[in-house]
Amino acid sequence: MRGRVFIELDTPGGSPIRLFRTARHAHCSRASNENRLAEWPRRDAVQAIRKLVYVRDRGRCVACDTPLSLNTYHMHERLPRGKGGEISLANSEARCAPCHIGLTGAHGGRRPRFSANTPGGSPR
Repeated sequence: MRGRVFIELDTPGGSPIRLFRTARHAHCSRASNENRLAEWPRRDAVQAIRKLVYVRDRGRCVACDTPLSLNTYHMHERLPRGKGGEISLANSEARCAPCHIGLTGAHGGRRPRFSANTPGGSPR
């Protein structure tokens, strides 16, 4: 089930708004009780949330208001996943590259880590 994740939908059969870490978290959530839980391929779920974040932020960087492209903007999680954050519409925002990974950006010049599935990425 590595390539599939449980997601919370905004309405039954609607758009994904949050990815759950585990099946247990998903089935214990309010989304499960309200029939707003689904299982999707992870790539499709993240891409759908990415599009919603881009539209919500009007295609502009939230830090400097620079116009962005849907294909090149950075989706930044306000709370990192290791510290209670999640890939969700509520926790994510659109950022340009300098505001995301630049020296004064959200990651303080730290180099991004890409997964082995990312072109040019390496295994962790």
